[in-house]
Amino acid sequence: MVRRALENACDAMNAKGRNLVDKVKDLAVRKIFDEHDAAAASAMRIFGNYGAHPNDDLLDDADDHLAELALKIAERFLKKFPHPAKP
Repeated sequence: MVRRALENACDAMNAKGRNLVDKVKDLAVRKIFDEHDAAAASAMRIFGNYGAHPNDDLLDDADDHLAELALKIAERFLKKFPHPAKP
C-alpha cells in the first residue's frame, strides 16, 4: 500500500514515465523532489517491490518494527505532497 500511495502521489504531481522509477526520476529532474525526497521515494518503492514478490522478497525477517518504520517514512514523505482527488 505504501508503494501504491507513492505512485498515486507522483501521478498527482503529473510525473512522467512508464513506471515508478521513471516517475521519481522525472520529479527529481524537475526539482519537485529534492535529493532527500527522491531517496525516500526510492526506498519506499524498493520496499514495496519486495512485498509484491513474496518468493524472493528478502522480508522473511520483517517484523512490526520494520513495518512501522516504513509507514512512518511514507507518512512523513506523503504529507509533503498533494494527494490525488477521491472519486
